[in-house]
Amino acid sequence: YLHNISPAKKIGILSKAFAISKQTAFLEGQANAALELSNMYESLRQKDSSLYYYKIHRAAFDTLFSERNKRNTIIRESEWMLKRKDFENQHLKQLATVQEKELGFKNALLLALAICFGLIIGLAFFINKSIQAKKKRTESIYKQQIAETQMQALQSQMNPHFIFNSLNSIENFM
Repeated sequence: YLHNISPAKKIGILSKAFAISKQTAFLEGQANAALELSNMYESLRQKDSSLYYYKIHRAAFDTLFSERNKRNTIIRESEWMLKRKDFENQHLKQLATVQEKELGFKNALLLALAICFGLIIGLAFFINKSIQAKKKRTESIYKQQIAETQMQALQSQMNPHFIFNSLNSIENFM
């Protein structure tokens, strides 16, 4: 579009474009318009104006370059942070899985221990009952033997008296 119009008109259009881009703070537009103005003034052999707009172009271009680098750096840093967070999340998930397995194993071990403890208490209870029953049986056997021995003693005491009494009765009848 700018090739077929006069240099004065080109400078006017480019100056308006430069002013609009400056008002809107559009750095890329400022850089492009300043470069075109610098080229136009260079072709018209106006070195001062050409240098002035070239400096504006370089300043705007450098600012754009710096902003793009900052933006890219921030993007890369954000991506790196996200990857690091993802790695940390995966690590935490794995750690949680391991802890769940350990907790399940510990719970199973605790349950087995509680069952064993219950069985030991139950076994001790039955052994105690068995020992007490055995003591009662032996005690009752000993009591029975004592009673039998007492009966035998009474019988042995009664036998001589009975015989003596019987003989006395027979003698009295005679």
